[in-house]
Amino acid sequence: MDGLLQILHHVPVHDLQEKVMSRCALSIFVMFGMIGFALAQAQQVQPQQPENPGQNPAEIWVWDKVRSGQVADLHGYCDAYLDPRAGDDPRWRDPCRAISAAFLERVLTQEHWRSALPFPGLRIIGARVSELLDLTAAHISAEVWLNHSRFESEVRFARARLDGLLSLSGSIFEKGVAADGLQASSNLFLREVLREGATVRGGPLRLVGAKIEGDLSMSGSTFENGIAADGLKVSGNLFLNERALVGGPLLLRGARIEGDLSVSGSSFKDGIVADGLRASGNLFLNEGAAVRGEPLRLVGAKIEGPLFMSGSTFEQTPAIIFARIEGTLDLSGAKLPGLDLTSTSIGELRLGNSQSAPPNWAANASLILRGTRTKILLDQLDGSEPCPNRDAWPNRLDLQGFIYEQLGADPGAGRDIRQRETCWYESWLGRDPHFAHQPYRQLAGVMRAMGDPERAEAVLYAARERERTEAWKRDDYLEAAWLWLLKVLIGYGIGSGLFRVFYWVVGFTLIGMLVLSFSREARDNGVAWMFGASLDHLLPIVSLNKEFDDFFNDPYRERLNGWQLAYFAVHALFGFLLGSFVVAALAGLTQTA
Repeated sequence: MDGLLQILHHVPVHDLQEKVMSRCALSIFVMFGMIGFALAQAQQVQPQQPENPGQNPAEIWVWDKVRSGQVADLHGYCDAYLDPRAGDDPRWRDPCRAISAAFLERVLTQEHWRSALPFPGLRIIGARVSELLDLTAAHISAEVWLNHSRFESEVRFARARLDGLLSLSGSIFEKGVAADGLQASSNLFLREVLREGATVRGGPLRLVGAKIEGDLSMSGSTFENGIAADGLKVSGNLFLNERALVGGPLLLRGARIEGDLSVSGSSFKDGIVADGLRASGNLFLNEGAAVRGEPLRLVGAKIEGPLFMSGSTFEQTPAIIFARIEGTLDLSGAKLPGLDLTSTSIGELRLGNSQSAPPNWAANASLILRGTRTKILLDQLDGSEPCPNRDAWPNRLDLQGFIYEQLGADPGAGRDIRQRETCWYESWLGRDPHFAHQPYRQLAGVMRAMGDPERAEAVLYAARERERTEAWKRDDYLEAAWLWLLKVLIGYGIGSGLFRVFYWVVGFTLIGMLVLSFSREARDNGVAWMFGASLDHLLPIVSLNKEFDDFFNDPYRERLNGWQLAYFAVHALFGFLLGSFVVAALAGLTQTA
């Protein structure tokens, strides 16, 4: 002890302090390094996992499946596949299928769980959700698959924002789906390929003002209370075909579809209202589609492709008015009680052709083409009769202001619309109960452009004939008599009818010769002179020979007696009338009013 004290006595105090502090710092550094290494090793062996959000065994199992990137198929978990539409099946009440709305809302909207979802997102099949699922205004970044499940309360996606795909294929919604203002940056499927469609009961599917960046597929689905999708915007295609059933109205007012809109083969109990619709692709309303109850309405719509209505059934008269269809409007084989196309612009109006049947019109059907414009008019005509009783057109037409540029060519048809007998065109134009010259002039103009002036003249002649008949019907005898004179004297001045004037000139000239033959001085001048005198007195204004004029200037009755002078007064008056008609005919004034 005394030796140690002697050693410490000889060691400087500051050197001793420095040595002790250095050794302590080294010890502390080594201790913390060992602790950090141990923690790192522990984290590598057991990575941190978020706790399970499930509150029951089914939800815990679903989360484990989803976290591992698998489909949580509760049909397999419960050892039984159940039809979601069979709500009375007691097995749907099995706790192994119970997924709460709160679980889905937590997983999809709370960042703690949402960020833990792996690709491809939340995929659940065969679940039963009995509470209100409210995802109003939620931001859902993962893909969501809630297929072949039962939602027994309302489902709300109003104003929600979906960054991924949303699939509700084959599920049933007992209290409707409210998705007004939904923003989806991908596809929305209520039916997948080779899968059953969804069923929405208890309320409509609401997509008012929704925006879908991809496709909206609802094919084969059932909507017992209709679809309200006014203002809907779909950047891809909208599919509501393959025998989808819409129990209420389909409302697409002001909707915009960038791709095709297909409702082929589907049934609509309370009509389709798509006023102001904009479709950049094709509109398929064919292959046995049925619009019942209320009519199809496309007021002010714009279809950039064709509108196919072939083979479909309409219980009420469709109203496609003030619309624009840049492609073909195909009515082949459709069952129609009538059709209103007022002021609509159409690329081609097709009422069948050599490859398809004509429309099936109801007995009292009316086709309204008032103010309608089309580039090509094409129909189908069966039978060998020149003017068959039945063709592609209904018995009643409104052709006022109907404009078409061409009569369509159909090489496979025996008699396409360009090559028919005049009687068919007269019958077609005569189906408009309100007579006007415009439909006749329109058809005649198209025929002239086709290089067929004879049939064009026959159509104009038929217009005058009908005008005369209509005048008699309404007791306007003065107009009827005037038209009768035009017909008898110059054939209305149409085509070869104008040559009738020569028969009248020759006939009245011969009658004048006969009257002159009772004059001794006229007989002395010979037959040729009498022919010339009679003709000269018939022609207005023109004088063939002054000698003829002098002969008829007989105030003292030296050459002609009273009755002869009276006749030649009528003779001259008739010549003046005949000449006036000829001048009017040459000016085109007698062909139409």
